[in-house]
Amino acid sequence: MRDHYARIDDCSFDWGHAGKCLPQGASFVGPIYSNALRLESQVAARREAVEQGYAGSLDETPSDKSVSKSEVKN
Repeated sequence: MRDHYARIDDCSFDWGHAGKCLPQGASFVGPIYSNALRLESQVAARREAVEQGYAGSLDETPSDKSVSKSEVKN
């Protein structure tokens, strides 16, 4: 799965930092994750943001500011 966002700030909020968000036309997409493991993927991305100095503390509270989702096929 992949989340779609109207604003990069919303994507960055969900995934820890803007480096996890890619522009796609006039919107942004977050990283690819397994539908069953969204929370775990989100916390891992946020933990990485803290370790790399992009965030000051780890927030494990689930959030979803996306405007839509899409399935990513192999």
